[in-house]
Amino acid sequence: MKAPTPLALAFTRRVAQTPCCPARLRVCALNDEGLIAYASERGLSYSAGEAIRPVTQALEGAGRRPGDVVSGELAPGLTGQLFHLPAGARKGEATGILTTASETRAYATTIACQDRALAGRRAPVKYSTERWEEVRLESSAFAERYRLLVIAGQDAGWTRELFSPALIAWLTDRAPAGLSFELNEGHLCILVPGRIQDTGELAALCEAAAELAARIREEAREEGTDPDLFRAAEATRKMDHAVAEVEWRDPPGSVAEAIAAYRRVASGKPRTMAVALVCAGLAMALGGVVGWLVGGPIGLVSGAVAGGAFGFQVGRFFATQSYLFEGAFAVDWVGINAFNREYARSRGLARQKKFAFHHENRDLPVPGFADSVQAGPVPETNHNGLFVMLADSPELRASGRHTMGAADAQGRSLSYDALVVELTRPPTPERFGELKLPPDFRVDAYGGNKVVVWRPIAGNMTRTSAGCDEFRGAAGGLIAALEGSTGTPS
Repeated sequence: MKAPTPLALAFTRRVAQTPCCPARLRVCALNDEGLIAYASERGLSYSAGEAIRPVTQALEGAGRRPGDVVSGELAPGLTGQLFHLPAGARKGEATGILTTASETRAYATTIACQDRALAGRRAPVKYSTERWEEVRLESSAFAERYRLLVIAGQDAGWTRELFSPALIAWLTDRAPAGLSFELNEGHLCILVPGRIQDTGELAALCEAAAELAARIREEAREEGTDPDLFRAAEATRKMDHAVAEVEWRDPPGSVAEAIAAYRRVASGKPRTMAVALVCAGLAMALGGVVGWLVGGPIGLVSGAVAGGAFGFQVGRFFATQSYLFEGAFAVDWVGINAFNREYARSRGLARQKKFAFHHENRDLPVPGFADSVQAGPVPETNHNGLFVMLADSPELRASGRHTMGAADAQGRSLSYDALVVELTRPPTPERFGELKLPPDFRVDAYGGNKVVVWRPIAGNMTRTSAGCDEFRGAAGGLIAALEGSTGTPS
């Protein structure tokens, strides 16, 4: 939506100030004069009734509470969304900014820097397989004002580098009162308490957010060639054991097929059967009581048998759905990993380290974090490249859930397929302009001579082997078309 004209803004204010006007309540509920004025002054996009994507824990529930949002270049170097959050069960009203810092994906999963005066109202989301750690820094001023939390296992060294003496001094001496921020899978949310309406104060907040975001991005860009990447060895070992629960003679044709196989395994586990038997006993007792009241002794027997059978099936179903392989991995996540691994094995592709990939591709223009990175020949070319399966679902970690639907409430795609190739020299703009892209495909050049062909898909649980083959073939054809201006393929 375009910025409101001065005439529209004046009309909005006049209606809002008109006493006893039925439209007044509607305008006040839908429109926020401070944000409208800020958008109008700077030529930014303003939208009434837009939902903020809940990509950090402080934004949990924001997708169900549409509000007024200003979008665009909020301050020099800061592109994102400016909004107000209503009061909720765990937090009071706040003014927030949401932007991206995709360069951090290789070094930080989740960081929460909370103002201690407000932290009690925003307790961290609890996870069944991950835990929070508080990081103590050598600054008493910082410790008095902030609580710094990270997900256990991520790069502690990079977190301490990020919170350098310069950033600590800025946070303690220059940051707006009450400022807190959260970084989750490359999404950065900055919040201050209260519903700021003054355009000058909104501008100051946006400028502060721009400086904070720039400091975070710069720290990620400066990371060396041998970073202390996320300590994933233990998680990988556990996943190896979980995937081995099913021996795949032939690779699964889809993620759904792989998930179904692990659900069958989970349904026969002792813990699952124990839960099912407990549910069967409770349902049998309830069914027997109802049967006795309805049909006497015969009803007692019939009700107990029917209730026990029903309770066993229901209990087994829910216990299977919640079963954690190796005490850490949900059934669906194990199935996704098994599909990715078996696809690589069956196509002669070599699995690569995901965090190392993001470290080497910090400016990758594709959203999300890699579920799998597989190296091998690129179809239709003489190149080797990387087939990358990415998932863009930070809402899972933000909310503590294991799985979500194929798309979010706004119909946003949650996963991407990408093919990355490094050419001998970058293609010319003319060659890019001549490409005939299949529906939903995009091609971008980045990082010198690198080219990425990518497309959105509904979600990582919807992948099929045939679909991956089709994408790699089409992407390879586009790379081959670009080679006309790149010289001899390497």
